[in-house]
This record gives sequence, C-alpha cells and structure tokens, in this order.
Amino acid sequence: MEDCWRDVHIGEAKLRWISPSLRCLLPTVDQETGIKDPNQEPWKTLRNYRLKPDAYGIKALLGIYLGQINDSKIASGTIHIGDSIHVIKQELGFWQKK
Repeated sequence: MEDCWRDVHIGEAKLRWISPSLRCLLPTVDQETGIKDPNQEPWKTLRNYRLKPDAYGIKALLGIYLGQINDSKIASGTIHIGDSIHVIKQELGFWQKK
C-alpha cells in the first residue's frame, strides 16, 4: 500500500518519500537461536512478489523510508499514537516503472 506514497502528513509532521526499504537476509535468522533459516524464509517468499530488479537489484522491497519536509525553514512536527495518516501525493505507476 505505502509503496506509492510520496508526500504524507502524520499528525503535525510533513514527510516525503526517500526510498523503498530494501529487505536484507536478517529476518531469516531465528531471533531466539541465532540460526539462519536454510530455506532463506521469509526473504525468499518476499522476493516472489516484492522484487523490482531493474531499479533495486535482488533485494525484496517492503515498506518505505520517509524524511521530514522542511517547508518553513524549521523542520518540525510531532507524531503521536493515534494520529491520522494523510497521503498527499502518490506515484501510482511505481510497480510498472523500470
């Protein structure tokens, strides 16, 4: 869902898309034992439908990085639990674009 978000307001904060979040192999490691899953799950499954190789290589995409928009010389804004999320701008063709 958030793959296409480019400008977002959450509470008082105005945020802009920086990049997709590229998933590494760390989630394949069992957090209790420290042993890596021999089948590379869940990373391998994510790559089946969250991959955009032309732009981002072999890493699966899941989530986005946002940074604050500085439109008033002072970048500020607080996000609180329960704040509404307002998507101001989207790039709807993100998955079709190479």
